[in-house]
Amino acid sequence: MATALLYVNQCSSKPGEFPQFMFLGSDLILSGGGLVAALKKRYPNLLLIILCESQQADQAYQAGANCLLPRPATLPDWEELFEKIEGFWFGVARWPLPQ
Repeated sequence: MATALLYVNQCSSKPGEFPQFMFLGSDLILSGGGLVAALKKRYPNLLLIILCESQQADQAYQAGANCLLPRPATLPDWEELFEKIEGFWFGVARWPLPQ
């Protein structure tokens, strides 16, 4: 948990290196959601994507998740998921212009 927050804090001081989104496991929301809440409070524009089971959806959104995705079970499933993510976030979605 602390590693993810430390990483984002370090990136925030380096122009052009701040992540646009971050993937987090459901274990972080099940442990109280402290990291998700801390990230959303400090970096409201950071998109938080939670990999979780459908029964955890309410808890993940209450913790501040922007998006929920099913956790892939196999390597081919991971590859397929990331191809779809790439197609959406870097093909279809429109990002705000840098300020």
